[in-house]
Amino acid sequence: MAMVALGGTNATFEFGIHAWDMAAGYLIVIEAGGVVIDPAGGPFDVLSRRYLCAGSQELADQLVKIIKQHYPERD
Repeated sequence: MAMVALGGTNATFEFGIHAWDMAAGYLIVIEAGGVVIDPAGGPFDVLSRRYLCAGSQELADQLVKIIKQHYPERD
């Protein structure tokens, strides 16, 4: 997440991560102008144990389409 905020990479996503591993990263990305959402396209939920982080909303939307083909929605 920090690399997206820094501009070192365009996007990242992760499944199975704990809330305490995402909370600070979420704030850093948002403050840097990036986007953090649920990989299914919904709003970010720190308790979902998954995230999609991107430098722009347009890129996040494109990645959601790809991720949805390979990963199930959250229960």
